[in-house]
Amino acid sequence: MLPTLSYECSEFLTASGGRPLLKNLPRLRDGFVKVKVRHQRATNPFIENFNSAFINEKPNLLQRSVVAHGEASFTPSTNPNFEPFYIFPIDGFRYMYNPLASTVAYQETFDKLLSNVGQSAPELFQSILKNDYVFDRLEDGIQSGSEIIFFGIPHYFALRKSIIDDYAGFCRT
Repeated sequence: MLPTLSYECSEFLTASGGRPLLKNLPRLRDGFVKVKVRHQRATNPFIENFNSAFINEKPNLLQRSVVAHGEASFTPSTNPNFEPFYIFPIDGFRYMYNPLASTVAYQETFDKLLSNVGQSAPELFQSILKNDYVFDRLEDGIQSGSEIIFFGIPHYFALRKSIIDDYAGFCRT
């Protein structure tokens, strides 16, 4: 597994500064797994407006992305069918994060704008998004506890958190 990560995820291992990213995945997965990034069909006005704001980055960005968190903001699932996995995006990944809020917080903001501002809400919302998201300094985003959105990759690797006692030591070997 380490040779695979070193070969296919070297950009992430360097850019993350040895800081882990976590995501809750189904328990039924193997301890080390290649996960295909699938197009999520779900859509709603929030997703459509988010995607419109970043159409130049990637069409259907939210439906074709992987969302992960650094240790500071990661919350293990309360669903017994899920558990934490370390996430390793493959080389060529692109990412973005908002140091101020998560997509959940923006969903609430969008809903309030829609009910209070009306027709001009989508344009205002997209303008806010474009100004708030950052596309560089991955290590800072992970350390700050930001929700990191990875896109532009066909798959990533996931490693069950419970397998590794020392993430930093694991990544150094």
